[in-house]
Amino acid sequence: MLLPRTEHIAARPTWDCGVCGDPWPCGPAKEELLAQYRGFPTGLTLYLSSCLYEALAELSSPDVRATAALIERLLFWARTSFLSYPARRVPRVTTSEDRLYFYSGSADRPPGQGVHERMIDPTRYAALAAVEHWRRMLSNFWVAEFTLAAKTYRTVEHAFQAAKIALVDPVLAEQFAVESGTDLARGDGAAARKHRKLVLLDEAQVRRWDGMKHDVMRDAMRAKFSCHEALRAVLLATRDAELWHGTGRGQPPTRIAELESIRAALRS
Repeated sequence: MLLPRTEHIAARPTWDCGVCGDPWPCGPAKEELLAQYRGFPTGLTLYLSSCLYEALAELSSPDVRATAALIERLLFWARTSFLSYPARRVPRVTTSEDRLYFYSGSADRPPGQGVHERMIDPTRYAALAAVEHWRRMLSNFWVAEFTLAAKTYRTVEHAFQAAKIALVDPVLAEQFAVESGTDLARGDGAAARKHRKLVLLDEAQVRRWDGMKHDVMRDAMRAKFSCHEALRAVLLATRDAELWHGTGRGQPPTRIAELESIRAALRS
């Protein structure tokens, strides 16, 4: 099954949201799915169809009306939503036609030779091509300690998950900081993400998190690239290319406009 980037995942076998407890897809899940798949409506249909296939098996009912309601709930809502959904406005940080893709497991290929990448003049990215695994360095999972809000974190993912968990349990959130000395704090970004469900947010906390998470991510990325000269050089070496994140595991790529904005600020 495809796994989109959202905390609001269906709990099995109830198919209620594992975060807010509402029937899945809940309101936040729909909003995030529409945002992530806004340029790939067919991809969303395929993902929801795979969910429906499994839900029908787990929630089988002889009641035809119940089955029809499940199909409506899991699949048909997206059809009308895409017609009215306002596309997220991406800031005009760059006017370049070049496009670079990255994620934590990216292969080490020259700029322009990655999957989906496009580039008019690869020679403009000679400095970037000379850096081994430059794509992974752009990822939130890359280990590079930085300080944020008087705490030290090994990756952006550690800081991101700590901020979310702090809404429920500030003491537990401390385990993500290097100062705690925990195995979690000393781990990599993948380890931090695996612990993203140490707590469950209630409805009010989910709304609060949805309103702040982009700022948290931006601040953590800014701290990371500002305090490491090698990382700063890599980001600047992407010049004015669009920066896209895609895992290659069926998730739709996402343009990281915040990272482009940080690049512009570092350049000025």
